[in-house]
Amino acid sequence: MRLSGDFGVVGTYTDNAGNVTQQSWRIDDGFNGRANLVSLSTTIDQFGTLTLSTTTTQLIDTSGNVISEELIVFYADIGVTLTLNRS
Repeated sequence: MRLSGDFGVVGTYTDNAGNVTQQSWRIDDGFNGRANLVSLSTTIDQFGTLTLSTTTTQLIDTSGNVISEELIVFYADIGVTLTLNRS
């Protein structure tokens, strides 16, 4: 079974103002039999400008347990990145 490199789109959503959010995922090699499950979300406003981007990475062991997690939020309209980590 191939895991590393798998990916997919969860969905694309448009709100009443015309902002579009796309959510997707991918699996990367976490080394030593582990995997990184990466969840991505981007929001683009009605003019096509990136406003928000989030990336959540979970390091998962061979039993399916989450070893660590990182959340990165980029607020493009103000140029600020917030990073949170959990072990």
